[in-house]
Amino acid sequence: MVIQNKGSYITLFVGVFLASFILMFGLVMTPMISHYVDSIKQSAVSDYQYILKAPVEPENPGNAEKLTVASLETYYKPAEKNIEVSVFGLREDSHYFEELPISDNESGVYLSDGLAIKMGAESGDTLDFVNPYTDMEYTVKVIGITDYPGALTVFMNQKQLNDLLERDTSYFNGYFSDEELTFTDKNSLATVITPEELSKFGDQMLSSFKQLAPLCLFAAIVIYLVLMYVLTKLVIDKNALYISFLKVFGYETPEIRKLYLKATTIVVLGSLILCLPLVNFGIQGSFFLVQMKLSGYLPVYIPMYLYPEIVAIGMASYFIINFIHVRRINKIELSAALKNRE
Repeated sequence: MVIQNKGSYITLFVGVFLASFILMFGLVMTPMISHYVDSIKQSAVSDYQYILKAPVEPENPGNAEKLTVASLETYYKPAEKNIEVSVFGLREDSHYFEELPISDNESGVYLSDGLAIKMGAESGDTLDFVNPYTDMEYTVKVIGITDYPGALTVFMNQKQLNDLLERDTSYFNGYFSDEELTFTDKNSLATVITPEELSKFGDQMLSSFKQLAPLCLFAAIVIYLVLMYVLTKLVIDKNALYISFLKVFGYETPEIRKLYLKATTIVVLGSLILCLPLVNFGIQGSFFLVQMKLSGYLPVYIPMYLYPEIVAIGMASYFIINFIHVRRINKIELSAALKNRE
């Protein structure tokens, strides 16, 4: 039976893949954004991050650590455009980035993992940067990659960054601090990043995508049902004459149903399971194409529970359609075979 309907079942496999891909796309958005927001919150190295318009000392420095922050651009070949990158100049004994062996004597930079993936860069590679305000160009060597999902970021020694920017070695324009800092001149602050700001940012992202997620899921399930119905209907229609012949030979409807729909059920289940790696590959590739147009990097995160969920939704959809096809088989009459005989 499977060999007889080989062409139809190949088409069914392709349709199941397309339907599963659409369904996965609808299901994955909310957990992926939630995972990204959580990783940003967890990666915050300090409770407060201050970006200054000019070097200024706080009234309560405490354990605050100075840093130099610069915004440079690098050419992103897949999108054929420059993308903005944050550059952090850290002091040698930074206790906020203890995992980075920043040294005054070692030249080179560390890349955030998102930037490294986006640029396809590895340790030992060189990257070119340009200052969008002065058009000055810089070439730096990558000496390591670190886990920092917050942004596309380059980390390097503060003195070396100041030298690169042609600033005084003592220059700084930012602070990391676990306590709120007080500045006499409030106008000297360009940006203040706090846990509350990160939470607000995360809530806004989740709120935006949660409004879209039900629409994506609804559209995906509708398309899934339509595709599954049309493709399985092709199998039944193609075999209508054979089914009528079986009725002529005395086969009961339950036996015919088992003969045709059981094979289709096995093919559908097998297709749902076998297409999961292809769906994963398709989602990864789709987001790569989407992120070519974005300046940032959103890591693709597909929770393991979504895979059995795809199979479960697929089989539930099929059984609904299967019920419809049972009625179609019941309506196939003996006359079809008798007319063909004539």
